[in-house]
Amino acid sequence: MENIPLIYTAIALSTLAGMSTMLGSILAFMPWRNSARFLAIALGFSAGVMLYISFVDLLPMGMEHLVEYYGASTGYWRALISFFAGILIVALFDVLIPHCTGGYGRGKKRHAQCKHSPIFRTGLYACIALTLHNIPEGFITLIGTMDNVHIGIALAIAIAIHNIPEGIAISIPVFAATGKRRSALFYTFIAGIAEPIGAILGIGMLHSCYSGLICGMAFCGVAGMMVYLSLDQMLPTARAQTDPHWAMSGFVAGMLIMAVSLGLLGA
Repeated sequence: MENIPLIYTAIALSTLAGMSTMLGSILAFMPWRNSARFLAIALGFSAGVMLYISFVDLLPMGMEHLVEYYGASTGYWRALISFFAGILIVALFDVLIPHCTGGYGRGKKRHAQCKHSPIFRTGLYACIALTLHNIPEGFITLIGTMDNVHIGIALAIAIAIHNIPEGIAISIPVFAATGKRRSALFYTFIAGIAEPIGAILGIGMLHSCYSGLICGMAFCGVAGMMVYLSLDQMLPTARAQTDPHWAMSGFVAGMLIMAVSLGLLGA
């Protein structure tokens, strides 16, 4: 039987790591939130975070799991199928969820609030993608803690650091579209609570021969979702706010921050 105290410790660590997304959410409430320049930088930052983590972390990690499970050739193609399936899923959401023309644009003020506006959809998709991304992270924290509690603590700290910009990715567009702090916090909370849920679900998978397969497909699929979201939603919306160079500045800053946080995670 598993070491029960370690399981509780793992769940607590994954909860703390997941809830760090709420710190990022708080940035959406700053006084400069209505600035078009700030919104462009923030959305560009979010796109950089999600694109970098997709290609540098999630896709290679998912491919590694699937290659280990299926072998080099089959694992590679399964990873690609999962990746493009993730893109297809978000594209279908994009088609099925109604649009409205209200929202932000260069030189415009906020229009009538609409939960189907482009800016709100950006936050909604970020919430979906990051929730699915955080579930395997909770499982990783569980595995690390069960192996060595010091490894689990280090993982939780590193994950918490890079969850802060993920909170920004959700909260900024939701709050910009709705003007409601409660909505921004709610969607960010959903993504954060996925970490301990992933740890709890992972308890039953600790000795499952399918754990590598499930994690591999999840990582690759979520990577595809984030790539689509970054390039089709976040970056174009950011560039539409004001001078596109501000969006690109945020984009590069997001990649840099995520690169540093992933470096800490691997340290």
